[in-house]
Amino acid sequence: MIGRITFPKNPWPDGHALASFAWTARVEPKGLFFELDLRSADYDAEAEGAPTTKETSWESPIVWNNYHACHLHADGRGFLAATEKDPLDLDRLEGRTFRVDTKPKPWDDAAFHIYLLGHDSVAKHEITFGPRHPDGAFSIDWKAKVCLSYAGATRYAHALHARVERAKLEAIRVPRWEYDEERARAALARVMPAGASLFYARRGRGFAFAEGR
Repeated sequence: MIGRITFPKNPWPDGHALASFAWTARVEPKGLFFELDLRSADYDAEAEGAPTTKETSWESPIVWNNYHACHLHADGRGFLAATEKDPLDLDRLEGRTFRVDTKPKPWDDAAFHIYLLGHDSVAKHEITFGPRHPDGAFSIDWKAKVCLSYAGATRYAHALHARVERAKLEAIRVPRWEYDEERARAALARVMPAGASLFYARRGRGFAFAEGR
């Protein structure tokens, strides 16, 4: 099992299984950004949902099923996880919590986007890594607040809580087309010293680094 995601007070108190989860990163002039991509199974994949007499969309199984499943993703943004002054050391990542978009940002500037009951908004993230497994994978605990902006709401009145059992940093992109391998590897090493030993492959106009070939 990859993990589960719950939305307190929605029609499925036990939440939903995760269909997929990906953890990648990219190097930008400001530093190393983590990008997370989470997809749930269909909302009704395990049960029909608890019936309700309430009229709010949050408690209605019919409304939820109209939108099928959740997609919570960085969409090329994500959050700053390391800099030259504070580089990434995976051996010290366990137990670390990143608080992201503590104040909601406009859609174009938000670290993450969410498709939930339509294209809604998500902010006030608390993303905790740990513990680390022998194979290098981490468990991840992710909490955030949701605004049903697709329906016209403006308040972050709802919550989500995802637990990922095992996630590994799959790849680190250095998306600078003017770099050769040596410069790309040096850019990565400045924000993640251990990254200098990773293998790379060309990807579009940049490079992608990962363990193994």
